[in-house]
Amino acid sequence: MGHYIPGVRLEDPDDLAPQATITASSAYQLASLPADGPRLRLEASWAQMLPVGAGPMPKITFRVCTDMPTTLRAELRISSLPDNHTPDVTLVVREVPLPAAQDHKVTLDFGASIDRPRYAFVCLMKNEHVQVRTSRQRVTGVLSVRYVRDQSARESGVPRLEFWLPQRRPEGFNLAVRVDPPLDVFRPANVTNGIDRPTCGPNAWLAGLSDPSPRLELAWPQPRTIRRIVLSFDTDFDHPMESAYWNHPENVAPFCVRHYRVWAGGQLLAECTDNYETIRRIDLAEPVRTDRLSVELVATHGHVPAALFGVRCYGS
Repeated sequence: MGHYIPGVRLEDPDDLAPQATITASSAYQLASLPADGPRLRLEASWAQMLPVGAGPMPKITFRVCTDMPTTLRAELRISSLPDNHTPDVTLVVREVPLPAAQDHKVTLDFGASIDRPRYAFVCLMKNEHVQVRTSRQRVTGVLSVRYVRDQSARESGVPRLEFWLPQRRPEGFNLAVRVDPPLDVFRPANVTNGIDRPTCGPNAWLAGLSDPSPRLELAWPQPRTIRRIVLSFDTDFDHPMESAYWNHPENVAPFCVRHYRVWAGGQLLAECTDNYETIRRIDLAEPVRTDRLSVELVATHGHVPAALFGVRCYGS
């Protein structure tokens, strides 16, 4: 394959080369998810998973309706292990009295500090008198989960473990939220961290929804010889892989980039108009020497922010 041009990670210290400077035409910031989905009655507890950075927890606003006066219990939870996705640690609990009304804006200011980048779970606990507005907007690394059950020590021989699971599409809508301040965790530099799926964060660059021509650019101080380019896309790492015996709501994951182009300066190196794969390896017929590489994300398979997990370049 040849040596790797950073980038991401080097397996051979002798191959060290100057790190590429990463820029992009835009970067998605999670400020809100519109309330354009169906209402969800809290017949079970639900949580919106949000990738947050270290520091003060943002204020989160939900849209709810109630059919009688009630009290909504909201909990801010995290996982005891940063890369895990089970909300087994409760940081703050809020009890919010609500009158009967068709549209409440419930703003939760938990006043908590997050210790490091990780997923925060904003949990709305079971209350059959409350319906929460949902959003049809899907975003890489952002999803809602529902409390299903807990596994007791008697059943499994391990400490009590709660199961919070995403719902299958075409359901499984995100909860409609407003985030203040917005989450700025979908930066271009994510494509160089070597992780091609969400862990303690989304680990992907996302373009802004209003960006008409999303483009990521890598620039080196001196020209490099490139023979192979590897791109990592999102074919939905947020839901478990299911058996082919299930009926699936779509042929291709909506997060996946359908149409992309790769440029070296003004030279078009590769173009694909019908991509559905996670990993695309581009072996150039002739090596190219350049100090600048651009990846243009023309279209996805759904109305989602264009996402790219990784770009790897290999030389001779």
